[in-house]
Order: sequence, then C-alpha cells, then structure tokens
Amino acid sequence: MTCHNCKIEAKKFGKDRKGNQRYRCNQCRKTFQEMKETVLGKMRISLDKAETCLKLMLEGMSIRSIQRIYRIASRDNP
Repeated sequence: MTCHNCKIEAKKFGKDRKGNQRYRCNQCRKTFQEMKETVLGKMRISLDKAETCLKLMLEGMSIRSIQRIYRIASRDNP
C-alpha cells in the first residue's frame, strides 16, 4: 500500500474497530486504510432493493412513490 501524500510504501499499522487493515507512512506518519470499491458507489441500500427500485421506475412508477413505499430517504430529506 502506498501513501497518498508521499507516494512511498507504507507499513501495516493495526486494524480499525471493524477489522479493516490500517497503514501508516514512515515518512509523514499519516495513517490511512485502503479504499474499497462498492457496486452502488455511495448508495447505502442493498443491491436487491436498488434493483427492485430500478425495475419499478422502468414500469413507470415515480421516484417519490418508490421512496415512500420502500422507506428510502433521499439526501435532501432529513
């Protein structure tokens, strides 16, 4: 794993509370962990629920109706 700031090799530096591997740069002393790619980007719903919502949108159901029925909050709503 390379440091994002220094671009040199970092060493393992324990784990976080979820068990993900942490790293620390020996030069700048910053700690970080590897970024994990997700299928849905920053969306926090399950893949099955996202697929169902997309199918309903293709059938002509409005986004607001889908949110209300499946209790999915948008970013704008608290």
